[in-house]
Amino acid sequence: MTAAAVPLSNGVPDQGAEGHRFMGIPLYDPLAMWDLTKFDTPVDIRPGLATAWRVDPNNDKRWIITIRQGVKFHDGKTLTAEDVVFSYDRALKNDAPHYDPRAAAQARIRMPTITAWSAEGPNTLIIETRIDATFEPAAQTRLLGQLHSKVVDDALFLFVAHDLNPRAMSRRVQGFVQAQSWFQDLNPIRLQ
Repeated sequence: MTAAAVPLSNGVPDQGAEGHRFMGIPLYDPLAMWDLTKFDTPVDIRPGLATAWRVDPNNDKRWIITIRQGVKFHDGKTLTAEDVVFSYDRALKNDAPHYDPRAAAQARIRMPTITAWSAEGPNTLIIETRIDATFEPAAQTRLLGQLHSKVVDDALFLFVAHDLNPRAMSRRVQGFVQAQSWFQDLNPIRLQ
């Protein structure tokens, strides 16, 4: 990143990952964040502006998020769930008066499954998703298996990268020859 490419500071930095790293992480607190304090164990999620989150027991696509109490903006105003809704509206609700297409360009790719969001009181945020979402390892494995089935096994198109170690290959792919070097001639393949 160069000085000429200083990221926007309007709430959702541009300039891709570098803009997020240099502007987004230092200036804005997320609801939850990766716990990067340990290097010898799998990364976990830790609280940020949210102190707790859980799936609604009656609806696997509805999340109930508790917003941290006592958080203040620079002007002294207390953070509420309505403020988080404002931020979601700004990036995801095209007809919101404060909608920002630059924010949408950065946020929508990071939150593609969110369908609805609302506040239920000052400290409770509700987020609804198109698909089941979870932080539970066993459930994540199940959901990733379903995703693999849709993306790889039932794919309409086949993308083959010139990679020494392909990691997701449908059983339907026939004729693939494992690369022996970084350069490989194109090989004909077919789907059953």
